[in-house]
Amino acid sequence: MSDKGKIWSKDLFHLGIMVLIIAFFWLNQSFGQSLTPIGMKVLGVFLAGCYGWTTAGTFWPSILCMCLLPFTGVATMAEVLAQGPGNNMFLFIMFMLVFNQLLDDAGVNVTIANWLISRRIVSGRPWLLIFVILTAGYLTATVCNVFLCLFLMWSLIYGICKGVGYRQHDKLPTILVIAMLFCIMMGYLTMPFHGMTVILLGAFAKMAGAAVAFGTYLSFSLPVGFGSVILTFLVIRFIVRPDVEKLKNYDVHSIPSEDIKFTRRKVIILGSLLFFVLSLLLSGILPAGNLYAKIITTLGNSGLIALIMMALLFVTVEGKPLYNFKETAAKGLSFDILMCTMYMLALGTFVSSEKTGINGFFMEIFSPLLGGLSPVVFCIVIGLVCVFLTNFLSNIGVAYMFLPLAVSFGPVIGFEPTALAMLIIYCAHVAMITPAASIYAAIMHSN
Repeated sequence: MSDKGKIWSKDLFHLGIMVLIIAFFWLNQSFGQSLTPIGMKVLGVFLAGCYGWTTAGTFWPSILCMCLLPFTGVATMAEVLAQGPGNNMFLFIMFMLVFNQLLDDAGVNVTIANWLISRRIVSGRPWLLIFVILTAGYLTATVCNVFLCLFLMWSLIYGICKGVGYRQHDKLPTILVIAMLFCIMMGYLTMPFHGMTVILLGAFAKMAGAAVAFGTYLSFSLPVGFGSVILTFLVIRFIVRPDVEKLKNYDVHSIPSEDIKFTRRKVIILGSLLFFVLSLLLSGILPAGNLYAKIITTLGNSGLIALIMMALLFVTVEGKPLYNFKETAAKGLSFDILMCTMYMLALGTFVSSEKTGINGFFMEIFSPLLGGLSPVVFCIVIGLVCVFLTNFLSNIGVAYMFLPLAVSFGPVIGFEPTALAMLIIYCAHVAMITPAASIYAAIMHSN
C-alpha cells in the first residue's frame, strides 16, 4: 500500500473513533444534574474534536466538529459562522499569520540571533555566551516562526560548539539543544499573537465573556517567559554543570558582517511590529479620553494590524515594493490554523452557554477533588496535570479541556480566571518530555 493510502486509512480509523465518541454522548442520558441533553451532545463533539486534534491534526476534525454543532441544538449554522469566521479574532489571526511570514521572509530572526552572539562582551566568557544564546532563541521566537527559530538556533549551537572543538553528542551541545527548545517555546508564548496562543485566548474570552487585554497578558508572559530562560540558565550553570572551557576560544568575529546587518527592509518590518506592540500597550495605559488611545481602541487588534499591513504596501526599498501581499499570504496562511480557529471561537461561546450546563458539570466533577485546595495548590495541581497530559495528547486539546475550569473555579477559589487560563495555556505547551509530545519534541529527541 502506498504512503498516501496508509495515511488515508489512518484518517478513516480516527474518523471512526470520533464518530463512536459522538454517538456515545448523543445516545446516552446526561451524566450529571447540571449537564443538559444539548450539553451532552456539545460535550461529545468537543471530546471528539480533542481526540481528532491529538491523532489526525487540526484541519478536517475542526471542520467536522463545526458542522456538527448545529445538530446539537445549541445554535444554528448561521450563529456558528457568526461566532467563528465572523468573529473579530479570526481576522486578527489571518493578518498576524501573514505578518509573521513577512518577518520570516525578511530574515529578522537570523539577524537578531547573529547580532546577539557576535557582541564583544561574550568573548572569553563562556557562561555569558550560553546565557546570550538562550536569550537569542527566546527573543527570536517572540517574533518569528518556531520551526525557523529552532533550526536556526540549533545550527548556531552546533556551529559554535564544533568551531571550538566539541563533538555533536558531547554533554554541552546536547544540553543546549534541549534547553533551546524550552526557551523557544517560552518565547513563542510571550507574545499573544502567535497561532495557538491567540486561538486559545480567543476561545477563553468567549467562555469568560471578556477579552484578555494585551497588557494583562504581557504582565504575565514577560516575567514568566524570560524568568524561565534565567531559570534554565541557572540549572545548566549550577546543577548540570557541563564543561565550558572550550567556549573561551569562541571568536565573535566568525560571523560574517552581512549576517548581522539590519538592512532598511528589516528595520522597517521590525519597527512596524514594535509600533503594533507599543500601540496596544499604550491603549491600555493612556487615559480613556486620550485621542491616540481612542483610535487604537476603536480599531482593535485586527484593525490596527490590517492598517499596518496596508501601509507597508506603499513602502519601497531600493525602488521595489517592501513586500507582495498576495505572495506573502499564500505562504503564510495556514488552513489548519484557520479551520481550528473557526471551530474553537464558535465552541468557546457555546461551551459556557446556559443551554449546555457544561460549566456546572465541571464543577460537579472536580469540586470534590479540587474544591478544598488553596489557590496556590490548586494552580500547582492543574499545572502539573496539564504538563503531564500534553506530553501524550494535543496541547491545544489539553488546554481547551481545562480552560472551562478557569472560568468555573477561578471565582470559587478567589483566583483571577484570566491568570489561571494563562497558566493552563503555558503548561499545556511544555511538551518536550516524550517524542510523541509534539513535532518539536520529536525533532529534539531525534537530535
